[in-house]
Amino acid sequence: MAADIDPKDFDWSLWMGAKGTKTANHYDTDLFNFLYVVEGKKRTVIIPNDRRTDDMFKLQSFISGGALADVDILHEDYNLPEGAVDLIVNGGEGVVIPYRWWHSVENLEDTMAYGFRVTGN
Repeated sequence: MAADIDPKDFDWSLWMGAKGTKTANHYDTDLFNFLYVVEGKKRTVIIPNDRRTDDMFKLQSFISGGALADVDILHEDYNLPEGAVDLIVNGGEGVVIPYRWWHSVENLEDTMAYGFRVTGN
């Protein structure tokens, strides 16, 4: 029921990055996580966080709302595991990042995007 959702559980962020900048491999603990590219182009790699990837990534840190891993999944020599999704998100497009799935993003062009999240905290 929409009436039961606390407005404090909604969050959004604005992301601006130059061509070649990256977001390291991590997962978020948001109940819902949507990335929308306003302008530019992003490579987005998403990897399931399940039995296929158990013990694949060593955690570097865990902060409120997410965990950072120690592997560069965007590197050209990295072999993506079974179930991984490697996609390009162009301006005017978006992608839902499933709950606690590993992901990393690279700006292929100067890019402006926003994220919309439901935290459920």
